[in-house]
Amino acid sequence: MKTSVLKVEQDLTIYHAADLLPLLDAAIVAGTELTLDLGGVADIDCAGIQLLLSSQRSASARGAGLRIIGLQQALRDSVALLGLTRQLEGAVPC
Repeated sequence: MKTSVLKVEQDLTIYHAADLLPLLDAAIVAGTELTLDLGGVADIDCAGIQLLLSSQRSASARGAGLRIIGLQQALRDSVALLGLTRQLEGAVPC
């Protein structure tokens, strides 16, 4: 399976999530695995979480894979606080 990497260097908040949507949409291609590197993300809000969940659904529907790396502990805690750890399982390595 072909792999591509998209490195995110800005926060996944309502102010920036919309900018990332077209990049993610273009990167999610059937038969490939997209690695989303969130090492440069210091803050995430509900818009960012929604973007991750939507991207995961999109990848699955297109027969692609989505893997998230570099997620800082504070961001993992936000996902857990919202009760979405299970929904992002497989995309977010433990």
